Amino acid sequence: MHKCRAKSVVALARPPVRFLSPSVPVVDLFLGQQDQVEKLMEDSDVSVVFYYAPWCAHSIAAREHIQEVALRLANQVQFVAVNCWWHQGKCRKQHNFYQYPVLHVYYRRFGPINYKGPLLAEYMESFIRRVSAPLTYLPSRSALHTFLSHHEQGVVGFFDFNSSPQPPGYLTFLSSALHMLRKDPQGAVRFGVVTNREVAAGMWVTEDQSVYLHRRFNTSLDTGREALERFIVNFSAPYSPLHRHLVGASEAPPPQSLIQEVTTQSFRAVVMDTERDVLLFYYTGWCGFCTVLNHVLLRLARLFQGNSAFTVARVNVDLNDLPWEFMVDHLPTFLFFPRHRKHMSVKFPENTRVTLPNLVRFIFNHSSPSPQGKAGPKALLEAELRTLQGEVLSLQRARERLSQQLAALWRENRRLALHTQELQSHNAELQEQSTRLETLYQEKSRQLTEAVKRLQELANASEDLLDENSLLKVLLAVLREKGSTGGGTGGRSRDEDRRDEARGPGEGEEAEDGKQDVS
Repeated sequence: MHKCRAKSVVALARPPVRFLSPSVPVVDLFLGQQDQVEKLMEDSDVSVVFYYAPWCAHSIAAREHIQEVALRLANQVQFVAVNCWWHQGKCRKQHNFYQYPVLHVYYRRFGPINYKGPLLAEYMESFIRRVSAPLTYLPSRSALHTFLSHHEQGVVGFFDFNSSPQPPGYLTFLSSALHMLRKDPQGAVRFGVVTNREVAAGMWVTEDQSVYLHRRFNTSLDTGREALERFIVNFSAPYSPLHRHLVGASEAPPPQSLIQEVTTQSFRAVVMDTERDVLLFYYTGWCGFCTVLNHVLLRLARLFQGNSAFTVARVNVDLNDLPWEFMVDHLPTFLFFPRHRKHMSVKFPENTRVTLPNLVRFIFNHSSPSPQGKAGPKALLEAELRTLQGEVLSLQRARERLSQQLAALWRENRRLALHTQELQSHNAELQEQSTRLETLYQEKSRQLTEAVKRLQELANASEDLLDENSLLKVLLAVLREKGSTGGGTGGRSRDEDRRDEARGPGEGEEAEDGKQDVS
């Protein structure tokens, strides 16, 4: 009995297609034609080669960004994209990339310079522009000053093109700048070129084809033409074999000061003195923290004033260059150089507060044994203890005075509080009395208003009675006249008139009314 076996069938891979848009100025070698890359690079000073894998998500994400950069720099840079995943292409056979995409930048025939930054348009464009112009032309002293101020590390070369159309050291200098970009793609070290002798004098360089190496805290290292090929290696080495021209202040402060001011010229004589322990304080004029620590340094100098085997010194690194092995990258900084062991200098810990006790403890821990007849750590410690005891005693006295002042203030505050309570109580009583008076005033005002009203009514009534009384008098007079003329029955006797007057006006009216009714 025969069984049918399934045939092993492997589908052939589909041929690759364009990875980038045909509308962008990028030559897409999607078949992996590595041999055409060099031909394309010959037509441009700067070339960018973008190695990709069509299936790679990072390559797909970077595709839009590389196309954006190509549209911006198409007139200056030749952009080439190569499919390095296609198994039949020469790129896959010549390169063994472990990740994609890979971006290589070439300056003329120099390269590749591998880009390791973010795959974003603005970052890639910045890097490509830096490779396109590895040297910054500095036509004036202001441009030179700006260049040195904006970059912590800089290399400036002086080449006189008037004497030679192509100085021999210029190509070496350019090659060194490109080598540095390959070593440091972020461009921490910048390269500049000066062609004017007057501008070169601003960095104390007068010899043609000289190189000036600059760092923020050690501003110059001058090399001659014969060492240009090795200056990049020496730039990174802690001990450079190149000839150094250090720049510093020309005049030194008077030596009788408690704190020895160190310059470029006096550095080795003061700091490297094998008979003295030296504490060196690094500072600058623009460092605010350095200014704050001056009083601590002065107290330390006064404490060690009687010790001839110890020196407190300081150096302004903004005005004085130092050998590279004695440079610092942080301000303020204290370095201690023990005598007989200058090569074993010690840096004051950055995580420790800079106080007088901490500095003294640091010096004692690293100082050399004291020779006979000179003050040793024990004597200095005793002097420090006496000083501290005097300061503690002064603080205790100040504390007692402060306690007395606080007690007096507390008593005064207590007295004022009691007086305030009394005033508040008296004020409450006055407010209560004022309320009672206000109520009484309102009541009396009401009563007075009612009395005035009644008096007004009585006045009105009195006026009416007066008017009526006057009328009655007139009537009585008329009646008398009638009585005297009519006589007999019609008359009235004087006794009746008196009785009428005694009865008053009201009764008179009633009588009169009665008479009118009778008549």
